[in-house]
Amino acid sequence: MAMQVREIMNRFVVAVRPDTPLLDVVNALRRFRVDAVPVVDHEQRVTGMVCISDLLPKPGTRRINGGFFEVLGGGRLRRKANALTVEALMRTPAVTVTEDSTVQNVVALMEENHVDQLPVVQPDGRLVGIVRRIDLLSVFCRRPEDIREEVLRVAERYAGRCEVAVHDGVVSITGTVEDRSRVAELLREALAVDGVVDVACDLSFTADAPGERPALL
Repeated sequence: MAMQVREIMNRFVVAVRPDTPLLDVVNALRRFRVDAVPVVDHEQRVTGMVCISDLLPKPGTRRINGGFFEVLGGGRLRRKANALTVEALMRTPAVTVTEDSTVQNVVALMEENHVDQLPVVQPDGRLVGIVRRIDLLSVFCRRPEDIREEVLRVAERYAGRCEVAVHDGVVSITGTVEDRSRVAELLREALAVDGVVDVACDLSFTADAPGERPALL
């Protein structure tokens, strides 16, 4: 079974309300050394996110009457650093995951949305934790026996008889496969298992022509 968010998430999470003063957000980011905080309503449902980049002036900002404004299309201006509360700057809607989301799904969402952390919510949207990009490194700390068990389940769908060994994240698969054309599928699925860094196969084929050598991949 693929590693799930509940196995790597942080259940201690700093959150703020939409009416939280921005100065309090800055102090929270510095105190807890985080790059972003979820925004929640009075029922702890996630409504947005505030990141460090949302608070800093960017190239293309103008200083008017003591405050920063971001230059938008058509000469329009958006209030930036002088906003008083979180609600003025938070990103909505927030991209979230649930505890049973897979690590692979988290990686895809982070890449797609260009973020380094995602709030973890219950089905009703209530905040229960957060998963950060650095937490994803936990997949490489999986126990070898857990990796072996998952890869073995994959391999048994392709190989009639097989053995799986794991050392430092490198998986070795030996055995017999009926159809040579399915080796690529086996490799792809084995590599997709959380914690696997490489796969080596030493396979023979029951349908090989006479004199054909086993595959060493």
